[in-house]
Amino acid sequence: MPKPPYAVTGLPSANDIQTYRDTPRSGRMEDQLRDLYAQRQELQRALGTADSTAIIAMVRSLERQLEDLYRLFEGRAEQLPNLDDDQ
Repeated sequence: MPKPPYAVTGLPSANDIQTYRDTPRSGRMEDQLRDLYAQRQELQRALGTADSTAIIAMVRSLERQLEDLYRLFEGRAEQLPNLDDDQ
C-alpha cells in the first residue's frame, strides 16, 4: 500500500527535509512574509479589501448575480447583445 502524501500524514518526506536543509535560513520566512504582504496589497488595490471573508462574499454575490442574469435571459439568446460587433 502506498504511503499517503505529506499533506495527509503531516509528516515530511525525505525530499521535504532535504529541501528545507538546502534553503538558506535567512530568506525563508522573510520571503514568505514579503510575498504575503505583496499579495494582500494587490488585493487591497484591486478589490478595495484584503479580507478573505469580504472577498469570498464578493465572489458569491457575483455568482448569484450571474445566475440571475442567466435566468432572466434563459431561452432568449437572440435578445442578448452581440459582443462581436465593432462598435
